Amino acid sequence: MKIHFLSNSLKTNSGFAIVTKNLAQELKKLGHTITMSGLQTATTPEFTYGIECLPMATHTDEMTQFRNNLIQINPDVVIYVGEMYTDLRHLTKIFPRTIVYPPIEGIGIPNYMVRDLNQIATNGGRVVAQCVYGFNEMIKADIQATGYIYHGYNEKIFKPLEKSELTNRYCFYTTEMGKELIDPKILCKHNCYNCSLLVTDQLFCSNFKDELVTFCKYMNNKWTEINDLPMYKLKEQFSNKFIFLFVGQNHLLRKKINRLLIAFSILLDSKQMKDRIQLHLHTNPQSSTGLDLLELCNRLNIQDNVSFSYGTWRSSGWSENALSILYNLADVHVSATSSEGYGLCHLESMACGIPNISPDCTSLTELIGTNKDDQRGILAKINDSDMIIDMTSRQLVDISDLSTKMKEIYINKELRETCSKNCLKFVQPHTWENITKKWNKLIRGMK
Repeated sequence: MKIHFLSNSLKTNSGFAIVTKNLAQELKKLGHTITMSGLQTATTPEFTYGIECLPMATHTDEMTQFRNNLIQINPDVVIYVGEMYTDLRHLTKIFPRTIVYPPIEGIGIPNYMVRDLNQIATNGGRVVAQCVYGFNEMIKADIQATGYIYHGYNEKIFKPLEKSELTNRYCFYTTEMGKELIDPKILCKHNCYNCSLLVTDQLFCSNFKDELVTFCKYMNNKWTEINDLPMYKLKEQFSNKFIFLFVGQNHLLRKKINRLLIAFSILLDSKQMKDRIQLHLHTNPQSSTGLDLLELCNRLNIQDNVSFSYGTWRSSGWSENALSILYNLADVHVSATSSEGYGLCHLESMACGIPNISPDCTSLTELIGTNKDDQRGILAKINDSDMIIDMTSRQLVDISDLSTKMKEIYINKELRETCSKNCLKFVQPHTWENITKKWNKLIRGMK
């Protein structure tokens, strides 16, 4: 079947792009013909992964251009992965065989979204939630939802690594991101697409390239950016401390990174703790659309125990290979987010055997688990909520309880080991290959 993806974004720092990329690749393996378009993608997207991407907003508005794309390719099914901000309900009047896969990120669903999703379903499309929480919220709002399908993870990359593997070298050109960022002519010339060498050292290949990243930490009484740090040297930056890791975008206030930093400052209640623990945030600390996290660390006086990382190409982040190493270097993955549509970083970190601490809200409650027999971490209490402009509510974690939970998992090694085993058991059914089988069944049913 001919399947066309419309994604809220095709930029790799977006969860929508990650979902779209993986579903598109797996459906292609099953014999479908796949094409993609991306909102916010006026020119060629950063990463196409060998799949044709049609331009958007080249000479007109996005939705007009997208309709033109549909006329050009005439797909059997359209799958939209993204927020329901765009007035997409009119799309199904033109193309009824549309599946929408939106995140439900708070308590309640905006009235305009209820209207649009039901019109999509009425016109012959399908509405699919990203988790049980999202599906239940849709049912409460009387939305005609088909069901829910979790996100997936790449089990060949996101997995527990031995200590020796954390400092192994790999050629950046062998990663998906490396192949997409470099001129294809160069990769073809050097046979990088079908590399048969064991490229773990420059001795094997003169074209070997380490993945270079950026690390930021407080040194000599100032924040210092270490550019072009080879990934195999990342472990050296953590000085054998216990690592709390946060992975997410510093964009607006949904992730509530400020509350996480305050909770961590409470945890640093003695010199002994300061010598033993570190909070590492994989995010841009001075994003133009987020908080100045460097200044906040200074105000909380925790700068000596906090560090940041991001990609050389900042907006593009790291390859999945590098992220897997980062997860494996951590002892716990932690978040203070006010809501999640799903939470890919939680699934990916669990696939690496890393326990999670998160607020007891939205999708995170089911991902982390409430049953002590199979919990994958600890849930922190919610003590308030905040209404946003669309009249839905975001939940605010109890900062004191979050700090208490962080201390609890730090001092309880047995709990961490139990949660780690439960994490690995939980993720087994959620590989992208298994998740795509559910999508394939849904798509086939729309003929």
